[in-house]
Amino acid sequence: MTLSLTRCLSGCAVVVLTISSLGCLTATVSNSNSTDAGTKTGSSNAGGAGTSSSAVPNVLEPERYFVNVTATIESKNATPQSLAFSFAKLGADRRWSLESPQSPVTYIEKSGLKYLVFPALGQYAEITPGEAGFQPSELMTPNLAWERLKSRPAEKLGIEPVNGRTAVKYSFRPASADDKSEFLLIDRETGLAIRSELSPSKEKEPSGNRLIVDARDLQLNPDSRQFDVPQGMKKVPAEQLKPQIRSFLEALRAYTVFY
Repeated sequence: MTLSLTRCLSGCAVVVLTISSLGCLTATVSNSNSTDAGTKTGSSNAGGAGTSSSAVPNVLEPERYFVNVTATIESKNATPQSLAFSFAKLGADRRWSLESPQSPVTYIEKSGLKYLVFPALGQYAEITPGEAGFQPSELMTPNLAWERLKSRPAEKLGIEPVNGRTAVKYSFRPASADDKSEFLLIDRETGLAIRSELSPSKEKEPSGNRLIVDARDLQLNPDSRQFDVPQGMKKVPAEQLKPQIRSFLEALRAYTVFY
């Protein structure tokens, strides 16, 4: 009897669908393209000095790139918790890898096919479109915060160094008087969001927590071999890996309140 992953994981998958629906990025940019990562109206902000009102960040996504990302939830009442993953894009191919020491998992899209890989098990499965109930390649990408913030009024604060890159920092007006400002730092060369600071949506979690997402080790010519179908691993039916996929979804649950 075949049991689809969508039916098995309906409880968790609905949570992640909320993220994936926000994950569509607004534009692409070639590796050679250079941008000041912002178009503004109002006064000039030459050299990054001062503050410019009514700024519109020019958030883009390179056609080819790789980043290591750390997403950290900071809380006044608890120890910070972090999630480490990597994200890579090579044209239409994508790779998303959760660096969990207990159950690392990698998702690969290559030549229109989709794979979930569990290195600790030495196994992988090919999945059909929609079978997993979410789009792993769109989860927690560096530009995901922009999808939440882009409807808000923004101010360009200036130029800052971030993880060895030069970034343009923007402050976004709080959604309500009780909220704190949220921030986005855009890589000046590529337009990629390399740092974001978000508060949780109040209807989801009324707390003082903050989510800090840092993208580092940006490479614009990723190794194409990382998008290949795994060698030396056993291909198994997708339903055989449903406990591992459920654990994978649960690891993302705490981060969904910020999107």
